[in-house]
Amino acid sequence: MHIQSQSRNQALHRAAAIPAAALAACLFTATAMAQSPQAEAPTVPILKGGYVLTATENCLPDSAGLRNETASLTFDPKSGTAKIKGYVMSGDPLSLNPAKGSASYSNSTQTLTLGSQTYQAVYGHREKGIATYVSFMAVEPDGCGYQGWLSRQ
Repeated sequence: MHIQSQSRNQALHRAAAIPAAALAACLFTATAMAQSPQAEAPTVPILKGGYVLTATENCLPDSAGLRNETASLTFDPKSGTAKIKGYVMSGDPLSLNPAKGSASYSNSTQTLTLGSQTYQAVYGHREKGIATYVSFMAVEPDGCGYQGWLSRQ
């Protein structure tokens, strides 16, 4: 019994030494593997109407590489067009300027493409298939990191 107790204590000690991130990854993988292979594929969230956009872009180590946006972003799924109207803060020294424009858009269950840039996206709650919250990010071609949040108006 003493040997079994010692071996159990060693196993517990090894488990406690596993980094939390690795343990979480194991748990998520086990959960994903436990799902039925016949589970329905997730439906693509709909982006429709007005959203409040908050976004930040960091181009480190460039000291002038900070850019923040706050705007209204309106999606029209019939035309595949997104229109933006708001403000951009950027530069060295910082300045605040109006922003207005439009671009094509598309999305999948895990991405949001605005113009030619595709972002990894996580969609929140949906109402009648329409996403009420979206968080998205990407490393852009110029090496800057961009992260944005959309909340349905």
